[in-house]
Amino acid sequence: PPHAVDYYHRPGKPDWLHPELFNDAGTGEQILTMSWLAMMRGTDGIGTSGGIPNWGPLPTDARSGYPGVPSGFRALDEFARRYGPWLTTLENDDRVAIVVSHRQVNVDTTWAGIGGRYFTRLWEAYETCLLARHPATFLYTEDVQPQTLRRFKALLVIGQRYEPEPALAELLAQARKQGLAVFADGTCRDTLVKDCTPLGVTFDHIEKLNGFNNDYAFWEFPAALLANMPAVARALDGVSPPVGGCDQPQVLLSSRRRADTRFIWAVNNTYATFDPGLLWRVGNGVSTRMPVVAQLHLPVQRGEAVYDLFTGQRVQADPVADLRHTQARLYAVLPRAIARLDLRASGKLQPGALLKWSAAVPGIKAGLPLRVRLLNGDGTLLAERFTTTGGGAVVIPIN
Repeated sequence: PPHAVDYYHRPGKPDWLHPELFNDAGTGEQILTMSWLAMMRGTDGIGTSGGIPNWGPLPTDARSGYPGVPSGFRALDEFARRYGPWLTTLENDDRVAIVVSHRQVNVDTTWAGIGGRYFTRLWEAYETCLLARHPATFLYTEDVQPQTLRRFKALLVIGQRYEPEPALAELLAQARKQGLAVFADGTCRDTLVKDCTPLGVTFDHIEKLNGFNNDYAFWEFPAALLANMPAVARALDGVSPPVGGCDQPQVLLSSRRRADTRFIWAVNNTYATFDPGLLWRVGNGVSTRMPVVAQLHLPVQRGEAVYDLFTGQRVQADPVADLRHTQARLYAVLPRAIARLDLRASGKLQPGALLKWSAAVPGIKAGLPLRVRLLNGDGTLLAERFTTTGGGAVVIPIN
């Protein structure tokens, strides 16, 4: 899901994902993890591929958690109801970009790994960057605006076997002129990337593995990607600080931004290391995530404050993330601690009237998630909205 969100996204158009979550064991480990990964990369919506549950009624088996599948989706939908609209307002905060060559895409007809050879190499590079704590944006030449390169610190050229098209060559020249580091992996033809810095890794591992219809890929792929990670981390750490640190190698981190605030996702994508013969007695490798408690390190400047958005509580800059059940955490790095909420309302308090409200956290420009509730004098809930700081209105119910 994260790769699909970034690779196929077009600027100014909605990004919708329909992941195949057929094999969830009823615990939500596949449903939640795959959905969190899409959200952390900025998808605008998530649909389903198939029914819920996908296989319909199945014979009752006391050892199976399959009946829990609808509950997994129900929990996800409740989260999306509360936070989904706000999440779509956040912006990409990557400092690394992987350039995509149209010329390479047009001749990418050789099947290798999980698709065309060039596609597979781009996928391997993208996933390795996530593991290295340097999530990357795919950069297409037709999407480049005069200000596009300003937020990046490094560009990666992957699998360039043919002379770059003029637009790509110009993009790389502009990047060097602006002081960006330009790296090339070992699958590139040496004569085409002589002006690039060697990345120190060759993204040709996944293409050598049979990824389709091979359950063992869920053991082979993580091992191959983790083997790439140290070299990529060393190269990119030298030009830009990572999103954060974590003692669990397969807990993925990604940063989003709005105005003066950063929002950092931590998603557990730790695959099981049990022998397949043991794991298959209770589930599938594709749907299993190891329960982990991760020690995180979030880069925080003096005066900034960190909040766990799932709990609404302030935490330390090195929080401990319990990812055994929800598989994810979302942290807000605010420019300062929240001292108070300024809430104002105007309008007549009578049935059918429009009650306008405004809410702001002094000193913070970013819109923050907000739950607005209208209560009767006896505490009865009359109306509820999940929105953001700013302003809005609610109609007072007639009955």
